[in-house]
Amino acid sequence: MLVCVLAIVGGVICIGLAWVCLKTSKATDGQLLVCSTTHCRFFPVRHSFTYPLLYAIFRIDEDIDTPLFAIDRWRILQVRTDDYLGNPPGCRSLHEKLKWHLHRHVRL
Repeated sequence: MLVCVLAIVGGVICIGLAWVCLKTSKATDGQLLVCSTTHCRFFPVRHSFTYPLLYAIFRIDEDIDTPLFAIDRWRILQVRTDDYLGNPPGCRSLHEKLKWHLHRHVRL
């Protein structure tokens, strides 16, 4: 399914879209994934580091409203659709905006 992925890194929220396969029947409620990522460089100087990530994964084709997470409603973790993908004509939800951009910019 196509989902929206929020990565929270050091207090900065990054958003992306991804195809994922979630092993749950409650995928519409969203999920929080606690992860870490590692970067390693071997040249010109060997250097590596690891940092924690918190991913919020939710479907963009359904309205989500849980005690901790919601779209266009105040929660501890929230997404405001006005903040993403501009203002295409006649589109209000993230799903409508994404479909508009894909139809306009991607040739399948």
